Amino acid sequence: MVNSLIIGFLLMIILVATILIIMLTKTNQTKNINRNKPALLRWDSEGVTIAGVNGTNGTASNLLNLPYDLVVDWSYTLFVSDRYNNRIQKFLRGSSNATTVAGRADGVAGSTDTTLKEPTLLIVDDHGDIHVSDMKNSRVMFWKKNAVQGTIVTGNGVVGSSNDQLINPHGLTYDYRSNSLFIADYGNSRVMKYLYNSLTGIRVVGNNTCGTSTI
Repeated sequence: MVNSLIIGFLLMIILVATILIIMLTKTNQTKNINRNKPALLRWDSEGVTIAGVNGTNGTASNLLNLPYDLVVDWSYTLFVSDRYNNRIQKFLRGSSNATTVAGRADGVAGSTDTTLKEPTLLIVDDHGDIHVSDMKNSRVMFWKKNAVQGTIVTGNGVVGSSNDQLINPHGLTYDYRSNSLFIADYGNSRVMKYLYNSLTGIRVVGNNTCGTSTI
């Protein structure tokens, strides 16, 4: 009798343990499944204008003309490449009026060290310094924070395909590990790499000719 009770008790313990193991296994499987599911994000269906005025072009401090690129820095300051106004605009958080940080505030184009002509892509570092593709001047400019004039990083303002020339540069990215600036040299169908303080670049992709080959 006693042995039967002991055996029954042990069987009950084994049954309960088995059920617990099964339940824990299913719980972990469910967690793994949920963990692997992509997050579903819902954006507001209506946007809020934070720079420029709807449907209005102009050179006033609260207006833009074909904005092309933007960067938001660590302080939520917005930098806008105001392409057809030939300038870079800086909007402080919560402000609808900008200050011009590169190019002329009146939107006049030029090829001097104080002007731009249809700027496109931007890089803004943690100090507020700016690299900008000065597209129609076929050069890349660097503007120090609060500077009234820029300096040429690469491109001599003359259209060409030598290693110190560009045609309609667009994309920019900076590799801080190697202190190298990479430029999408749109008009030359190539990507160029320029080491820090070097006006002569190295072609890393493309062969100056449009095509679909792998070289």
